[in-house]
Amino acid sequence: DKQRFDWHANLGVVETPQLLALRKQLSVLMISNSSDANRVKGGMAIEGPAGIGKTTAVDNFAKRFHLDEIAERGPMTGDGHERWPVVRIALNGTPTPRAIYVAMLYFLAHAGIRSGNADQFKMRALDVFLDCNVRLLIIDEVHFSAFNTTDGAKLSNTFKSIANDFPVTTLFIGIGLSEAGFFSEGRGDSSKQHNIRQQTARRVTAHAMEPFAAETPQERRQWRSLNHPGFHAPS
Repeated sequence: DKQRFDWHANLGVVETPQLLALRKQLSVLMISNSSDANRVKGGMAIEGPAGIGKTTAVDNFAKRFHLDEIAERGPMTGDGHERWPVVRIALNGTPTPRAIYVAMLYFLAHAGIRSGNADQFKMRALDVFLDCNVRLLIIDEVHFSAFNTTDGAKLSNTFKSIANDFPVTTLFIGIGLSEAGFFSEGRGDSSKQHNIRQQTARRVTAHAMEPFAAETPQERRQWRSLNHPGFHAPS
């Protein structure tokens, strides 16, 4: 009984059709972005209702990608730096550009996070991203930001700056990103703010993640075919 209780309390990631579809699309995105560092890389924005496993699915892919990169290329770069293929940060409200770059540095345990302005933090983050061969930047909780405001336009401009200057694939996660104006559908904003978000949206592929259901015959077949170690779905 104790083994059963422990197993249920620590249930692993169940490979639903939604998770597998996202994993496939992210794999294709990373392969297509294996291009010259001077080219701006496309990104992806994952949106959907709360509690359906968006972050879990992305973290599952990120862990696999990180381990595959280390296995293929080794734990250290050619210059002797620690290889760190994935960086993940989460937003809280509408952060300043400075706060975003500090969060990126903090994830990588960089020493230079106590003093400096936004531009200085950006250059430090770019340096360490290049040193550690970072290939994927995950930005979670993007829905807390209102993109149809002045502060939201600054945030969009920061995302655009990262896409232009950092040789990484950027992955955004949030609830109702379209309604929040992430894809430039906000109201009452200036044409400048609209254009900034439009430029971000053109570089980002939208991926809507739907809840896993078992209502229709096809959904019930998917339920019965779930793939999870030690999990046996009823026939």
